[in-house]
Amino acid sequence: MSDTTPDPSCLLLIDENQGRRDATERHLSRTGWDLQCVQSLELAKRMLVADPERWAGLVLQSVGCVDTVARLLREIAAHPPLHGLPVVVSTDSEALVQQIPAEVRFAWAAPGDAAAIQAALRAYPRRQSAASVQSSTLQLLQSGCFYLRNLDEARRVATLVAAVCPDPTKALHGVNELLINAIEHGNLGISYQQKGELIRDGGWEDEVERRLEDPAHRDKRVKVAVEQEPSAVVITITDQGQGFDWRPFMEISTKRMRDAHGRGIALAAALSFDAVEYRGCGNQVVARINR
Repeated sequence: MSDTTPDPSCLLLIDENQGRRDATERHLSRTGWDLQCVQSLELAKRMLVADPERWAGLVLQSVGCVDTVARLLREIAAHPPLHGLPVVVSTDSEALVQQIPAEVRFAWAAPGDAAAIQAALRAYPRRQSAASVQSSTLQLLQSGCFYLRNLDEARRVATLVAAVCPDPTKALHGVNELLINAIEHGNLGISYQQKGELIRDGGWEDEVERRLEDPAHRDKRVKVAVEQEPSAVVITITDQGQGFDWRPFMEISTKRMRDAHGRGIALAAALSFDAVEYRGCGNQVVARINR
């Protein structure tokens, strides 16, 4: 693995159509992304594997055979250094969307819709690596609590909590997703439909910041309690929201495949934790990782 620090603005764009590729590159470059554009899936794979820490995301825009693209995504899912890499699938192919592995963090955008691609990338930033944390020291923690307010604090706390777990890299994505949900949908009251519209319109980040400063929300905190039990690490996350019906989100639904969000809880439950239990009205979740 490369020893370089990840560049949060470096994207890999794959598109066989040069005109559309050039137009997408112009749009994304204007908004601060550093793009590397290729036509070949095989070349893209080699670039990803050679320096996995370099990439902030992958954009697949209507490229080639569905089976070939699906195979690339399976290889990404099977390569640990690429875990957590956001993938924007910009295609009209329903067959491809249905073949995307559950482990891949993906969002869908219409082909050639550079604004939608930009919104999806902003909504799903690449998670920082847990390997840099001094996990050997944090393993000494028997129990503790964090109180956090915003998304930056959530990502930093997620890294610390993950470092306590038996497999920090595996735990990081799930802890991060649950903390972000607690802030956005819990404390800030952003509904599933509202988040989808905000991502599509490019106003998601601004709305989160606006609500964080709203007197109705600015004093709310998410509590994160970590307990080291002999057989497991238990993480309890409690927000100050009104709760929600979590049941439809415990599994990935084909009805939400084209949505730019809505898979975080299901992926966290499937990939990061051995058990996930929502309690009460849904404003508290307990995640368990066995040793």
